Amino acid sequence: MVTQIKINFYKWKYENYYEIYKSEFIDFISIDSNYLGDICFEFNEYQRITIEIVSDNINNYLEIESYDGEGLIRVNIGEEHIISPGGDSDLGLVPGNYQFNVFINNTGYKGMFRVNP
Repeated sequence: MVTQIKINFYKWKYENYYEIYKSEFIDFISIDSNYLGDICFEFNEYQRITIEIVSDNINNYLEIESYDGEGLIRVNIGEEHIISPGGDSDLGLVPGNYQFNVFINNTGYKGMFRVNP
């Protein structure tokens, strides 16, 4: 069975208005390893970014490094999570590369994302 996963990244514009910064479909048929790539997506350190995973299988999930904790946080289907608070804050992710994992049908796929200065 082919599982189609979409990861939405939302960029904060003002008040409660967000726009889709990037919407990425992951094609698991063409992937010949469990590594998705060095820079799957990137954003500026001062942008507020929210992430969401979309799938028809509620058992799939995403683990990603975030500003608000040590290690990886889990994002389940139907949930959204702020990975970068944006603005001029000491809380944000510093520029560099960060890890994320996508779990599809009990198989893990790893990738990296970049926060730019």
